[in-house]
Amino acid sequence: GLVYKDAGQRKYLISSRIQKLAAAAGKHFNELIEIHARDEMAALHKRFNENVMLAVLSGTRSHYVARIQSNHLIQIVDDETSYPLHATANGKVILAFRDEAFIHSYLESVDWRAFTNKTITSAQALEEELRRIRECGYALNRGEYEASIMAIAAPIESVLGIVASLVVQYPTFRHTVEEVEGYAPILLEAAKEISNKLGAVT
Repeated sequence: GLVYKDAGQRKYLISSRIQKLAAAAGKHFNELIEIHARDEMAALHKRFNENVMLAVLSGTRSHYVARIQSNHLIQIVDDETSYPLHATANGKVILAFRDEAFIHSYLESVDWRAFTNKTITSAQALEEELRRIRECGYALNRGEYEASIMAIAAPIESVLGIVASLVVQYPTFRHTVEEVEGYAPILLEAAKEISNKLGAVT
């Protein structure tokens, strides 16, 4: 029970029973999260046919470790490797559940530039947003990093706490903010299933 077998790729990874050791070897831990998230990501892709991503914390930014691209003729494609936490759904939902010391440090060091006219540009506004996220359990990007892109993200938990976020990304011309918020229960349930596989303490 100390390793997880990935039959498809013929390799073994450590299981949730020793995730504290895996955290020190971040690449392997991220692979473990990705393996446990595959089924739920595929189901979300089938349900919405939009980009479905898995994001993790990287210092004071986030980056995607897995992605299923939509099948639409018009797709969202980007080449960036990391993203500011406060301007993305994937980053905000991870940040919201970090400890107070990490949040305070982030608020003190973040570049408050406006990427769009909807970007959060002050510590007070971000703290209010983080409180809202903790209350409802999910985060929205309402066009805060790219004006034409929205996203919704839910936290993924393991025995280590919140370790990743599950994201569905939408172009603004295909969905409204209200529609995306309506998808939250589906996303939260998928994130819960992944968290259970990772041994989250409920």
